[in-house]
Amino acid sequence: MMRRTEPTTTVRTPALTPSAPTRRVCEAARMLGMNLDEHGSAPPIEARLPLRSGAVTLITGPSGAGKSTLLRAAAVAAREDGRRIIDPDSLRLRAAPIVDLFRAPLDESLRLLARAGLAEGRCFVRRPGELSDGQRRRLRLALAMHSAARRPSCPTMLVIDEFGAGLDGASARGVAAALRRAIDDSRNTGAIVATTRDDLAPALRPDCTIELDMTGAVRTNRRRESATDRFIIEPGSGADVKRLSHLHYRAARPARIVRTLIAREAQSGELAGAAVIAMPTLNAPWRRLAWPGRYDTGDKRLDARRMNDEIRRIARVIVDPRCRGVGLAARLVRAYLDDPLTPHTEAAAAMGRWHPFFERAGMTAYHTPPSERDARLLDALVHIGIEPWRLASPTTAWMRIEQSGAAALLHRELNRWANAAGSTRQHKADDPQHLFRIACAYAGATPVGYAHTSH
Repeated sequence: MMRRTEPTTTVRTPALTPSAPTRRVCEAARMLGMNLDEHGSAPPIEARLPLRSGAVTLITGPSGAGKSTLLRAAAVAAREDGRRIIDPDSLRLRAAPIVDLFRAPLDESLRLLARAGLAEGRCFVRRPGELSDGQRRRLRLALAMHSAARRPSCPTMLVIDEFGAGLDGASARGVAAALRRAIDDSRNTGAIVATTRDDLAPALRPDCTIELDMTGAVRTNRRRESATDRFIIEPGSGADVKRLSHLHYRAARPARIVRTLIAREAQSGELAGAAVIAMPTLNAPWRRLAWPGRYDTGDKRLDARRMNDEIRRIARVIVDPRCRGVGLAARLVRAYLDDPLTPHTEAAAAMGRWHPFFERAGMTAYHTPPSERDARLLDALVHIGIEPWRLASPTTAWMRIEQSGAAALLHRELNRWANAAGSTRQHKADDPQHLFRIACAYAGATPVGYAHTSH
């Protein structure tokens, strides 16, 4: 049986002929005992690359081996083949919140950012200058893929030199894995990257690797790197969660924790993520859809006993920003679902609309409307001229409420809202503005509910 070969394109760099040496060059060479006649033109480099959508080519070798020259020649060949060339590192980043950098509806923009590993509320509202180097690389990758997706009929090639330069190991591997995932998800985009780093291939999983050395030799490996288990998942502790809690947009510690799972990088042993399992809350609207009649019998004591016996809640999933965009959150959830404490597992995530990692792990999503108390409060706010989007800035929204003369009316609604659930009843006597801040965090976001039944 003949082995099918993948279509490739021969790329050849031009021969480099040095200019005539100056007197100072000759003097320097003489003092070093160099014979400039033996250091003439650099021979061309020739390699065969898969210039197609869905393929990733990695060019490696030491500095001065000709990686950048080959990369430029590959870009020329791809352009001559009818492909559009995008260098993510050359994209201009405006000084605007990153959600405003995309020419797309908000939901689509947030999904693009999540796929690039920027699924964090604080990232969404920051400007590029406020991000880390690794986060800016991810942002540029998201913008490049967005640009390619806007022209689906035009095949695109991402060309990136010095890939991973200036990043620590975990961040570089995270960006490499995010690039691989983005190319796999795309229908019209491929990538060629050049780097001196020798630790990125397992995360990047290139379809073709071109290795150069200082003698001009070229070694080609057209076997796609197999996926390696980059992370080790194991039991963790509260101390592990505490080390990561500042990375979650809700830094408060979940109540009644019963189990913790953590992920460590297999290569470095560094803590990469955690999943926190806790007891269920009393109110969860998706339960009626997930398990009809089981926890809403009308007997509150029976319902509460069943919930405590049969349900555990995935209360937090936290991933280090350097390791985002590679499926680690879904792996942590799946690890718990493979060995759950109870037959039923649930979760809720406001980020679920754009980053459905619970679904990827095997949970079922339930999009429920706002609760009755949230809907009533939102209706009251709209009635006095406060649109829901203004709840993201409670101080400004409260000033508008006071200016409208409706503060007393809203205070009564806030007391009613707080008294409607055990989780907020303790706050009904708080200062009205403080209570309003709490209400904004609850009513402003409608999380997606998730449920899973173990068989």
